[in-house]
Amino acid sequence: MHTPLIRRIPLAIVLFVTGVATVHADDAVVGTGVSTCDEAALDVALGQLYPGANFPGGTLTFNCGPSLKVIPISNRKSLTGATIVDGAGKIQLDGQNSTGHFAISGAESRVEIRGIDLAHGRAVGGNGGAINIASGVAVVLANLVISESSATLSGGGVHVEAGASLRVENSSFIDNFAANGGAIASNGALAVIDSAFWYNTADGGEGGAIEQWFADLSLVDVNFNGNLAHRGGALLLRGRGAEFASAQRVWFDANTATDLGGGVAMVDQAALIGSDVRFTRNHANYGAGLHVSCVMTGNGQPVTVGCAAILNNAVFEANEATFVGGAAAVFGLLPPMGGQYGMLHLVDARIAGNHAGQGGGIWSRGQLHLFDSVFDDNSAVRGGAMSLAPSFKSDEPMLVGFAEITRTEFVGNNASEFGGAIHSVDALPLLNQVNFLRNAAPIGGAILSQGFIAPLTKASFIDNIAAAAGGALYLQDNGSIQFSNLSFSGNRATDVGGYGADIAAESSGSVGTLPTQLSMSHSTLVDGHADTGSSLYAGGPSTSITLRNNIVLGAHEPSCVNNSPILSADGNFMPASCQPALANDVTVTTRAELGLSNLSNALGRLQVLVPQPASALIDHVDCPVGRDTDARGYAVPVDWDGDNDARCDSGAVERQPDEPAAILILFRDGFESGES
Repeated sequence: MHTPLIRRIPLAIVLFVTGVATVHADDAVVGTGVSTCDEAALDVALGQLYPGANFPGGTLTFNCGPSLKVIPISNRKSLTGATIVDGAGKIQLDGQNSTGHFAISGAESRVEIRGIDLAHGRAVGGNGGAINIASGVAVVLANLVISESSATLSGGGVHVEAGASLRVENSSFIDNFAANGGAIASNGALAVIDSAFWYNTADGGEGGAIEQWFADLSLVDVNFNGNLAHRGGALLLRGRGAEFASAQRVWFDANTATDLGGGVAMVDQAALIGSDVRFTRNHANYGAGLHVSCVMTGNGQPVTVGCAAILNNAVFEANEATFVGGAAAVFGLLPPMGGQYGMLHLVDARIAGNHAGQGGGIWSRGQLHLFDSVFDDNSAVRGGAMSLAPSFKSDEPMLVGFAEITRTEFVGNNASEFGGAIHSVDALPLLNQVNFLRNAAPIGGAILSQGFIAPLTKASFIDNIAAAAGGALYLQDNGSIQFSNLSFSGNRATDVGGYGADIAAESSGSVGTLPTQLSMSHSTLVDGHADTGSSLYAGGPSTSITLRNNIVLGAHEPSCVNNSPILSADGNFMPASCQPALANDVTVTTRAELGLSNLSNALGRLQVLVPQPASALIDHVDCPVGRDTDARGYAVPVDWDGDNDARCDSGAVERQPDEPAAILILFRDGFESGES
């Protein structure tokens, strides 16, 4: 955790040690009542502090009556040394849109300003509409309201030079304006606690509320609402200080970037660690909630991590991007391009109700790591929950961009064209314990994959819908790919002539593409509905699907339709339309013959269908080399019949000796319930 560089200075005295002598600070009071509190009285009081009877500084207070007193000022006041300015919540200094309020300078100066409203400050041709903090100074702002102040350059409210530090406590920044850093532009260490930023604007480019450059940043219990910039509607984080920037219990709501990062934009190797951060109702062209950037340096150049965000228990809700990344956009590199790629790491995140042209939840070409998270009700033209842009070339050795997705749910997402949950083009979604439930698109209800895709394993596809093709998965021009430990149930292709309720695999035959040749093992595909292939469809030049140790049975025949080959490699339970031709294949015609439970997640995260005790699926086949676990992650094989000959069950799930009754348990967000 970042340790604030500034500590509160005692109210009455500041001790300076020179040899063994102790020197006491001066005090000064502005006014002797309401009628005496004006700029002249303020100047007189400051004159008592500087140079001071003992040394520069002291405590400045106000005697201006019991109610709020507005004091117009005509020039910026200088603070230095060890100084406290305390307005007790009853003073407003009004810059009259002609001057800033304070200039704070002096090497090793320690200044605290509290209980004052600073309004209508202005820095013409300069920085810090209300306050400018010079290098070498440490400042605390507590219980302040800084409003309607502006700077031609940076920091409509406050500007912090490199080598200075600022701590803000229990303060508000409202309707401030600058070219960059509408409320605060900081090149020094910045800590903000229990504070709010409302309706600040950076019209020249960066950081509607805060622009932070190459220095430490700590945000705790901070709200950003209605701020506006070209990049970083609320926060522009550029580079990093000695430590990663940190954010705890921070809320970015209804901020706007006309380019990227409606809530937060990260550039130049910025790094952020956060917990309990919320992004809601933000807007941008790219990355409405969060934009994690990268730098491309040229073909063959070194590849390193650039910007990185690590967030625990984050919420992205109702954000909207015009082009990509409704919740977040993670930019990256396409080999052989070198440079710095972006990385986003989310744990226990909820991404809900976001929208974009591509990647309603997340768009990524960089590195994406997702654990124990939920995507629900996101929408896009392509990739309702997620769009993975090209990040892999088969003839390049580098593996730069990928999406590691573990123990995560995709529920009720939709796309108006392709990929209700995920749209993947030459990308690498790496799945482990992932459920796809009730996602929808015209093509590829859960996933549409074009070009290379990593092996898919340990995932469930339940009740997804495509209009035309691929109720769960639509595959095109993928080359040689392998799927295993997958479960499919109740997926649909609903159009008249719709095809491939579970999987539709096709090849375009276009120049430069590879035909889809899918090898699938130990997967369960049941209860699909489509006119043409209620489970599987293979079509197009040189397309093929090869099945080993699977269960395939659509809700009606034909389960398999093959304009291109669908082949058995043995050990399958499937109907005649799928051509079960080898010795250990079993032809089935009804669901009852399989002896499967209803959907259950009693053991593990996945919704699966478990072989019941008397099922012929149990111990049916020898385990393939390399298969160590089933779809739920349990070790295989299990010697269920006790004959000392442990073999694998056909399908995705290995029945366990202590297998509980099948039950569908509520997810943490209440998406499913029921039992069987």
